[in-house]
Amino acid sequence: MKHTSNNQDWRREFITLASLLIMTRVLDGLITYAITPDLSRETNPLVSIFGLGWAGLIMVTAILPGAVIWLNYQSLSSPCDNFPHT
Repeated sequence: MKHTSNNQDWRREFITLASLLIMTRVLDGLITYAITPDLSRETNPLVSIFGLGWAGLIMVTAILPGAVIWLNYQSLSSPCDNFPHT
């Protein structure tokens, strides 16, 4: 079932949310690199517990937000109708 409102509304919302998510992930990486380029003061569990370096962090930062963006697209492009019609 397709979205009943203007087709551009959900696309604009998707692009805005995806752009903000990508921007925050990139800025987080740049700020982390500026503060602790060797990750010695990083408290992220991927570094402090699992010992991932920059390559691992970048890979996880690409995969997880990618999945969130895909799920967001699926949710916005074909929403469920959870309310009974009266």
